[in-house]
Amino acid sequence: FKPRLNATMNYRDHRKITVIDGNVGFCGGINIADEYINAYEKHGHWKDTGVLLRGDAVWNLTAMFLSLWNFTSPTDKQFEQYRPTIHCESDGYVQPFGDSPLDHINVSEETYMQIINRATRYVYITTPYLILDNEMITALQVAARSGVDVRIVTPHVPDKWLVHQTTQSFYQVLLDACASMSIRPALYMPKCTYPTIRSRSSARPIWITAAFISILNAAFVFSGRAWCRMCVPILSIC
Repeated sequence: FKPRLNATMNYRDHRKITVIDGNVGFCGGINIADEYINAYEKHGHWKDTGVLLRGDAVWNLTAMFLSLWNFTSPTDKQFEQYRPTIHCESDGYVQPFGDSPLDHINVSEETYMQIINRATRYVYITTPYLILDNEMITALQVAARSGVDVRIVTPHVPDKWLVHQTTQSFYQVLLDACASMSIRPALYMPKCTYPTIRSRSSARPIWITAAFISILNAAFVFSGRAWCRMCVPILSIC
């Protein structure tokens, strides 16, 4: 046996998915620990994002879980029995989808880029880590120069000191590109885990993407992630 190191050793599943009877689903950034519900303040007050789904959209969450289960423990079992049995009416729609390091397609970064590039009014982002590659920097700079209101909220108190310092190193790069871009460290949010990105184009409903994935290259490349992309009328936003 000759041990060796390669990138696949860093693959991980970062999806937080709970499905109940195939009809109710939860996904988000909340891990199972007291610090994530602020019962124990390890890094101050924890701010997180979660989504509750009912009906047809839950099947996508179920399929994500089952695909990983089948990858680790292959089986010929049919999964149709896990499909939702209820249908819920809505004035918008939601599209849960996933990303994986196994297919070598960077769905997460490409989705971020598409949202930023298509926005015409604003793009609001919350993220705990902001470590950008050239493509993402360019997309944000071009959006800001085009008159899009770009705002990025990052934590004031970090959970990882080195990553936080790296995050701060990108502030000036973005601010120098366009005076209209704002980087706003959250004064009360020590940890904005698993971000959301909200954008809007003229005369269209609001797109909200509960991404549950930090904006850094390692998260894009090495982790399995779950997303929920929602399109809702303005009056549906609280």
